Amino acid sequence: MSENDFELHELIQGISGYCQCDSINIVEIDGDSTYRYVMGDADLQTQAAAPSVSVKLDFQGLPCSIYCSQLSAFSIQFLLTDKVDAIGSSRRQIDKLEQKTRTITLTMCSHSKLPNWLLALHDTSSLLCDKQRGFVALLSALYSQSQQIREYKHLKTDPLTQLQSKEAMQRAIDTRIKKSPMILCLIHCRDFQLINRKFSQVQGDNVLREIAIVLKENTRDDDIVCRFGGALFGVTAHAQDIQDGYKLACKLKDALEANTYLENAVKLSFSVGLGFCDEKAASEEKATPSIVLINRAEQALKSSQSTEKSSIVLWELGQFEENEQDYNYLGGIFTDNNITNYRNMLLLWDISSIIADEYEFKKLLLHVVQRLAATFHFELAGLVSTQSPNSNVLLSSNDLADVEVVDNIAQTTQDLLLHLAKDAIANNTTIEHYEFDSTYLLLPIGAKHDICFFMSGQQEQFVLSHNTNLLFAGFARQLGRALRRNQLEEALNKSLAQQNAKLAEEVATLKSGLMSSTLVYQSKNMQQLMIQAQRAAKTDTTVLVTGESGTGKERLVHALHSLGSRADKPLIIVDCGSIPESLIESELFGHAKGSFTGAQHEKIGQVQAADGGTLVLDEIGELPMLMQPKLLRFVQEKHFSPVGSTKHISVNVKIIAVTNRDLAQEVKEGRFRQDLYYRLNVIHIHNIPLRERLDDLPLLCQHFLTQFAKRYETPKKHIHPTTLQRMQKYPWPGNIRELENKLMQAYLLSEGDDILVEDLKLPQTVEIAEAATAIQHAQDNKNTSNTLETSSFENTEIQKPAAQNLDVQHTTKNIVEGADTWMNQLTSALNSLLDEVNGSANYYHLNIGELVEQHLFRYCFQTLRTNKKTAEKLQLPISTARRKIQRANTQKMQQTLPLNWHRVAKSLENLVDADWVVIEPLNVIKQQLLESILSKNTQNMTRAAAQLGVSEPTLYKLKKQL
Repeated sequence: MSENDFELHELIQGISGYCQCDSINIVEIDGDSTYRYVMGDADLQTQAAAPSVSVKLDFQGLPCSIYCSQLSAFSIQFLLTDKVDAIGSSRRQIDKLEQKTRTITLTMCSHSKLPNWLLALHDTSSLLCDKQRGFVALLSALYSQSQQIREYKHLKTDPLTQLQSKEAMQRAIDTRIKKSPMILCLIHCRDFQLINRKFSQVQGDNVLREIAIVLKENTRDDDIVCRFGGALFGVTAHAQDIQDGYKLACKLKDALEANTYLENAVKLSFSVGLGFCDEKAASEEKATPSIVLINRAEQALKSSQSTEKSSIVLWELGQFEENEQDYNYLGGIFTDNNITNYRNMLLLWDISSIIADEYEFKKLLLHVVQRLAATFHFELAGLVSTQSPNSNVLLSSNDLADVEVVDNIAQTTQDLLLHLAKDAIANNTTIEHYEFDSTYLLLPIGAKHDICFFMSGQQEQFVLSHNTNLLFAGFARQLGRALRRNQLEEALNKSLAQQNAKLAEEVATLKSGLMSSTLVYQSKNMQQLMIQAQRAAKTDTTVLVTGESGTGKERLVHALHSLGSRADKPLIIVDCGSIPESLIESELFGHAKGSFTGAQHEKIGQVQAADGGTLVLDEIGELPMLMQPKLLRFVQEKHFSPVGSTKHISVNVKIIAVTNRDLAQEVKEGRFRQDLYYRLNVIHIHNIPLRERLDDLPLLCQHFLTQFAKRYETPKKHIHPTTLQRMQKYPWPGNIRELENKLMQAYLLSEGDDILVEDLKLPQTVEIAEAATAIQHAQDNKNTSNTLETSSFENTEIQKPAAQNLDVQHTTKNIVEGADTWMNQLTSALNSLLDEVNGSANYYHLNIGELVEQHLFRYCFQTLRTNKKTAEKLQLPISTARRKIQRANTQKMQQTLPLNWHRVAKSLENLVDADWVVIEPLNVIKQQLLESILSKNTQNMTRAAAQLGVSEPTLYKLKKQL
């Protein structure tokens, strides 16, 4: 019998008084388990001598043995044989009984001599006296009550793992916390669903049993271990503070993850949430200690489960909302009643499906209330707003669970609901109110709303409990999210309508401007190019337009469209480089309703929108490899299937592909499909860079200056002849776009009627201009590999103009010395940080690798201001730098960081601010961090991987490369 069986207390106290003893010790041995109960002076039990007299008797069908060691010690032992259910290999019970033997030993000790009638029980030659018969009756009652408790506990024990129930754990917490504070570890197996799918449910059951065994082996006898349901376990114990509990949590997590399951077939990972509570905190919360402790542990567990890797999260005041009303899946679903559990799970599934499928909020609310009315007996439900009472939604329910909209209710009821709603929202808590024979329940739907979901009914029928309140609170929060989703969708649709109207106006203006404008040229090169473009425009053949950035490829595309037979048909331009990879197929081909999450309506793609006209695939070189086969099929057959649909749609479009990349080189490098390249490259038009058509420069200048004069309503300015001569010597690496920008700056900032050389702010020497041209040319024709991008950046830094008269050897020496000093500084800072992290439980699972990368990209972008400069500084492709900058700026920094973190942060900032260069700085930093972590964690590779921010297999792979 367990020390928690307080129902026996009065009976044992009666035996103590009846037998005039000072100490009673009851020991029950049940198989491999031993339970002990001590009342009175425990020291007397240790002082009692070994039994010297043993007599076997049978008292009223109870076989027993009596032991007497001395006049002050008496012991009686019952030998019992029970029929118990055998534990099968699955959750279904096997109808098989086996014999199991247990013994109950009752030992009584006294400071003085025990009564003679008690010591004479071993004398079988005489009949029992009244005192002895009364004692035997008490023993029989003791056995009967222990047997009833044992059978009750057998029913309350988890049949699969033989662990205690959640109710038993709650009872133990509420009782024990009066002695000292308690902690609760909630442990969840992250991989359990994968085990069930991969190995079957039977093997999943075996895993649960093995987890239970590991937990029992690593806990003390007075710790309570239970299974909440599924792969969720709880361990509660006494602790002085949460750090004591953290040690236990680490011990349990390490033991569980070190163990191999299913006969050494798999290893598992676990999420752990740790809560701490004392009697004072429970009284302040006005709730039972078990509810407070479970709620805290659940909040910590949810935080742990939200991380990508297994972790331990400690509940701390201020880190979590004390009265957080988010859906409590442990308290709201799992109870000690399996029928209630099934009902709640079915209800949760149905309401979650309603909220996910219905987007019109009023219909959604009606369906939710209808589903609740089928389970709970309430008369009125709906939403109450504290700011806009006229917007309240009222629904009534009858005995047949029919729900209908109610226009109004009694004014007194409205006033009461409004008053209760204000209290609920002000305190962010559930309000349960009883008035006359009615019950009112109000639940805030979320912090961003001034609205409560309410239910009311007759007290006899609408019965509330802690579990149902938590369940309703979860539904209310889901309604709040659905309402927020509906409001955002309405606001978005309104904003999109306004934007579409504005964009339509702008597009019409731009289209008229583009149609009225023509290509400006007079050089022979451009004349030959336009002859080629006119021939290409008269056919429906696919055209590939290439050229450097800023050469006017888009203007050429408009010319190809306007010169052809499709000039009065749609011209649709799709920028393949600006659309995310996951959306490019839907953007091109459209999608069917419900084809993926968020596809609420059917959408027509750009390809179908261009039917009859011209489809321009801008930046075709940026098209993802996974999308290229689908585009190839469309280019070949001119029909496609929208995402999520099986029907084929045929279109008649002229395809023009545009890129500034060398697609032939891209094909060699394996980044562009060869067959798609040949399909697109039927007619190839290469737009001429400005440096090869300098004869057009005077005409282009006149064209842009005329446009500026009309746009800004100012007198037209002119180019000074000296300026034009200087401009013809400049190679214009940015082509016509650079020319237009330079002229606009000069037009707006110059004071006279003529634009002078200094107004254009061109480079001072031809050598620098040529270097800029070489750089631009290299960037436009690069194959986007890290090697070429880094090489181009280094050449820009090393190849200085001769006019500056730099001492290259001296500069290189300074660069090397600066990099070496920085490496020493970084190594020292990382070692100090790791010493602090490894010595503190607060930073046990700190992801240092992610922290370093996040700070590096955030500071670099804040300092250099552009993605391009950040990419050049860290020697990365621009797309990679842009993605990492966006991630660093959207992620929140950890609130509490180690004291030595500022040294590491300063080292990273020194790298960004330095005028010397480290080759591949990101790889250098990661390698140094790996070496430092491995030097500090020679045994625990799991923790080393967590600190580096990689998986264990990746860590071992990196370790081999050192």
